[in-house]
Amino acid sequence: MSDYRQVGFVTKTHGLKGEVRLSFEEVFEDAVVEAKVLFIQVGSRHMPYFVEYFRGDDGSILKLEGMDTPEQARQLVQKPVCLRAADLPEPTLDTAGSRDFVGFAIEDLALGPIGTIDDVFEMPQQLMADLIYQNRRVLIPLNTYFIKRLDPKKRVIVMDLPEGLLTL
Repeated sequence: MSDYRQVGFVTKTHGLKGEVRLSFEEVFEDAVVEAKVLFIQVGSRHMPYFVEYFRGDDGSILKLEGMDTPEQARQLVQKPVCLRAADLPEPTLDTAGSRDFVGFAIEDLALGPIGTIDDVFEMPQQLMADLIYQNRRVLIPLNTYFIKRLDPKKRVIVMDLPEGLLTL
């Protein structure tokens, strides 16, 4: 079973040819516009839709094969749009979206394993990892000052956290 990542969602229909307007995170723009197939989440399933074309200055207008009328396209409005995780570039701190590090393990140089990231929040200056540490919910800043190594293949972030950060 493939691992999928949400990269955006269908916002509304566009025109009379079955086109839709797509909203997606900027970090995924190249991967979305180059995709031959997108997966639209319907319930718990990811249904494949083949891309006929993208257009518009930002590539946000999309025509999918088999979607030829506004009525057909309307069925996709507000549905999440996904790509296979294997088709996406590996996340880096510079290119990471707010959901890229969910499921990554955090290890501290001094304390060892801390926990697995449950969620990531975008704050004005940085991303914050939300996880459980010693039966308590904690937020850890995901910034270059603390991150010593990022291993996307193993889904591990090795950090040098300031003393006392986990007790706040």
